[in-house]
Amino acid sequence: MDCCKHLSWKGDPQKRRSSKALSYSLVRNEAPFGCRRSIEAWGPDGVPAAPELCHKKRACFEKSPTDRHKV
Repeated sequence: MDCCKHLSWKGDPQKRRSSKALSYSLVRNEAPFGCRRSIEAWGPDGVPAAPELCHKKRACFEKSPTDRHKV
């Protein structure tokens, strides 16, 4: 999944230590997301920031230069 480089996960840092725990948390939507571009829970276009919503069809999307957002 290609996610926007501005997507921010505001979850428990303990869950980032294990890719399995991180994937489980993301799939269950256990943590809030935010946009680093708008500094809000939604992007500059007014649509909520979430992995399934921050995709290349949005005008504000910028592909992450790394694979760290891939789930």
